[in-house]
Amino acid sequence: PEDVVQRLFAVQVQYAASLGVAVAARVKRMKPSWPDAAFNRNPTLVKTWSLRHTLHAHLVSDRPLLKALNQPRYERFMVWMRSYDMAPGQANYCEDKMLAALAGGPRTRTQVHDAVPVLKSLDWTGWGADLKGLAFRGDVVLAPSGPGATKFALAEQWLGVMPAEEWSYEEAVDETLRRYLKAHAPATLRDFVYWTGIYARAGAAALSQLKGEIVPVQVEGLPGTRYVLSEDADALVAQQKVKGVRLLAKFDPLLMAHKDKQLYLSPKLHKTVFQKAGQVEASVLIDGKVTGIWRLARGSSKGVVSVQQFRKFRLRELGRLEKEAARLRRALGLKEISLDLDAHHV
Repeated sequence: PEDVVQRLFAVQVQYAASLGVAVAARVKRMKPSWPDAAFNRNPTLVKTWSLRHTLHAHLVSDRPLLKALNQPRYERFMVWMRSYDMAPGQANYCEDKMLAALAGGPRTRTQVHDAVPVLKSLDWTGWGADLKGLAFRGDVVLAPSGPGATKFALAEQWLGVMPAEEWSYEEAVDETLRRYLKAHAPATLRDFVYWTGIYARAGAAALSQLKGEIVPVQVEGLPGTRYVLSEDADALVAQQKVKGVRLLAKFDPLLMAHKDKQLYLSPKLHKTVFQKAGQVEASVLIDGKVTGIWRLARGSSKGVVSVQQFRKFRLRELGRLEKEAARLRRALGLKEISLDLDAHHV
């Protein structure tokens, strides 16, 4: 599973269950206990705000890269804090007080606000308007330790001392572009900027810097120039067709990786998958195309996968879908799982 996260660089975890489902779709087998174990007990993953200012899971070893990549986000965050009539000194004072509150161990947001009452007057704290700056700075991470209120922790207490590796911002963007194309090529510059949430000029500078490592390509039937790593070009050209059925997670890395999603999603279905209030539905991927959305209703040992089909699935596809549901059952630790193919989601 860690190899999958390394390859993807980031898995969005706005919903805690998304990590296990996203990784399960990309490995042959996964222990049900893996997502929890990866964040706890000598953690291998860190949960923090990163790409697009949203919560993602990354390898702990990528912390220095993330810190460099998020430096401009931290600077913009401090400017935003001062829009609340906070002088620079007051914003830094709030940071110091939050760090002091967390020095005694993981704390809930309510506990942090009790220690720093001025935070209670901020809007959007549920989206990180209080602690996100410290997360961008690499000092605070989420501490996913089970059910109950979300807790936050000092990064060095939760994860250990950060490796001494140093990245400049430009180097971090260059390396992130390499990692992005390894996982998600072919892709446009606009796709990369969308995926990271960085400024377009930074993405363009990285594209120019890596011109010896990437090649431009055209995708038949789609406008615009896309890019792939030179080392992957032959393999991508040779793999003309993608086979198989996968149950992708909500906010799955594939769906979040491209601004232009026509590689795998018909434009007429976009609003069905990308719904109001920023929701991105869990999807059924058949032979590389999104052909339905799904939801899981689960009890203590049983689950029902309800599927809204965008077209009638063929008999062969239904057999593959059953196998994929069985794999999801094992990954989630369920004893039984069944399919409801006539569901209609609102």
